Amino acid sequence: MAILTNDVVIGILLYTYALGMFLNGVILFASLIDRKKLLKTRMDQITFALILVSFIWSTGRTVIQTLQGLGTITQANQGSARFSNMCLVFIFFLNGNLAMERYFQIKEHPYAKQLYVLLYVSLAMVAGTMFWAFWTSPSITGISPIDVNQRLAWAICIFLTFCGTTLVMVWCYARTYKFSARQFKENPMMLSFFMKAGEEAQDPETLGLIRIRLERQILMKCILLSMSLVVCYLPLFVYSMLLWYNGFDQRTPWDPDHQFFFCGAILLAIDMVISPLLVLYFKPELRETVFFWKN
Repeated sequence: MAILTNDVVIGILLYTYALGMFLNGVILFASLIDRKKLLKTRMDQITFALILVSFIWSTGRTVIQTLQGLGTITQANQGSARFSNMCLVFIFFLNGNLAMERYFQIKEHPYAKQLYVLLYVSLAMVAGTMFWAFWTSPSITGISPIDVNQRLAWAICIFLTFCGTTLVMVWCYARTYKFSARQFKENPMMLSFFMKAGEEAQDPETLGLIRIRLERQILMKCILLSMSLVVCYLPLFVYSMLLWYNGFDQRTPWDPDHQFFFCGAILLAIDMVISPLLVLYFKPELRETVFFWKN
């Protein structure tokens, strides 16, 4: 017996996307209100763009789930497939861009400009291919086009977007952690900037404990930023690849009741809640603006 039914999943997705719309909307509003402080760096602006796309997708999916719940449209809606795939492409590329920017902020790279150009050209090519695929072929699955050539182009774009972004994020965050840890080790006095009240800058034991604390914080930050995206999108990525491999027959033996697909769709929606919460967690100045009544 199926645990997740279509009506149950529509309800879960509706409330999850609505919560994501609210959280992302609050961050957007706070960032615009205090933009001189919250949008002053390139990383701030990339984060804002990511939250903006997340807000657009959360809002769009809230409307889509509402219409599905009312029976106005179905999962196989053509507009829904186009909208979701385009938003996913931008979310992945912005996450990759954010990882690159974090690394290049602490470590100069001789080919940084060329790598950014490569990223933006790749985004344009993937987005253009997705646009062509969905505007020249109908979609009866709500996930991909149905014509053979367009299906293949879609599958290649999804594979390159997911795998490419994952590799970029893992590499950038691993390098960020490694370089930061080495800098703290080679320049102990840097640790004095991160001392808490009552800690002695000249005490070697104290400096060692501060270094361990900072390294743990950086490592945890890198793990959360990379794993949250991978965990939330991996199930639906695997489902999409299996769907393409099986000729897009949704009556597949490995997912007869669509439970795998439903779980992947729910995790996808959960990322719209996790992303703004992570932004709030890692940006104290944003928290000060959002929770202004505590100041």
